[in-house]
Amino acid sequence: MNNLDEKDIDISLLLARYLGGTLNEEQKQELDEWLAESKANARLFEELQSEEFYSQRKSFIDKIDLQKEWKQFEQQRNITNQRKIYLKVLRYAAAIMLPLMVVTYLFTSDLFSDKPLTANTLQPGHKDATLILSTGEEIKLSELKHGEVINELDATINHQSQQLSYHDDQAVVEDTIIKYNTLIVGHGQEYNIELSDGTQVWLNSESRLKYPTQFKGNVRELEIEGEGFFKVAHNKDMPFVVKTAHMDIQVLGTSFNVNAYAEEDYMSTTLLEGSVKVLSDNGETYVIKPDQQVVYYTLNGTLTSKEVDARMYALWIEGVFAFEEESLQQIMHKFSRWYDINYTFEDEEAAQKIFSGKLPRFQTCNELLEIIEKTTSVTFEINNNQIRISSKK
Repeated sequence: MNNLDEKDIDISLLLARYLGGTLNEEQKQELDEWLAESKANARLFEELQSEEFYSQRKSFIDKIDLQKEWKQFEQQRNITNQRKIYLKVLRYAAAIMLPLMVVTYLFTSDLFSDKPLTANTLQPGHKDATLILSTGEEIKLSELKHGEVINELDATINHQSQQLSYHDDQAVVEDTIIKYNTLIVGHGQEYNIELSDGTQVWLNSESRLKYPTQFKGNVRELEIEGEGFFKVAHNKDMPFVVKTAHMDIQVLGTSFNVNAYAEEDYMSTTLLEGSVKVLSDNGETYVIKPDQQVVYYTLNGTLTSKEVDARMYALWIEGVFAFEEESLQQIMHKFSRWYDINYTFEDEEAAQKIFSGKLPRFQTCNELLEIIEKTTSVTFEINNNQIRISSKK
């Protein structure tokens, strides 16, 4: 991967200015000189002007707070003037680069890197899971063909575009016995599923979902361990209940994220749309609205609520790591679920470094660590899948 330096940043801003139509004559000459340096530069320039490339970047940028990202970038470069001009440029820069430092992505993406993969390249996770049927049969989903159909006792399961979709078998819909399937998403995996009522669920790494193949009776109930994002199909006559080890989340129709990893010292529910009621196992209850989060602390059994930017907790389903004032210890723990890595901190100072930003889940871990290294005072030493982290001296 290319190293990001001041020249890289300057070229990135020139490219962004070009796309934004704000190049002056001197800057145009600089850009022309850079284009003449190599065919690779000219090829990159052509790519950046393609409608397809711009659309891909813009879909990512729609989720970004440009004012906030500019402030972080401004602090990195000590820029204090020409704010309005740069903000205009930033809207184009953001369409081709990641927001962490506005320009970093352009020079870290595999799309433009000709560096070969090595033994130290830490590849991202992928879509896969294991489905356990009501009969106990286990099916590794990556081995299924696109469009393949799985027949359950009272439902038909379609496997399309790396997603499972459940459909009731009307011939046995009157059967009152509830049959359950379990979807297990392992280390370095993610998967999504559409339940028989139309509810959509995304499961993050190291998560497990137990659910009925058909919803029967007067409640839709399932169990989760790990992290999942839910878009619940509305049905006022049949409330939807998500059960975790220490709390239940009751909804009618809404979008929310559940984080309930067994090894963590907390569990949380974060609401994007609608309204949910959260009940803890000690009897506490909270009703929350959008942009609120309920946290259950397993050590003392307490339940609290707070205001949050809920969209930050849902970006992972769109291929984005999002961090808001999180320690490097917390970040590396999340990375370790997605990448095949082990890590150690050489000093506590490095572990407690605070980091905010958004990073792509499907880039290599090496690239993400390099971005963090260039924006914080820590260094990463990678040996195969072992990572040693220390403060810069």
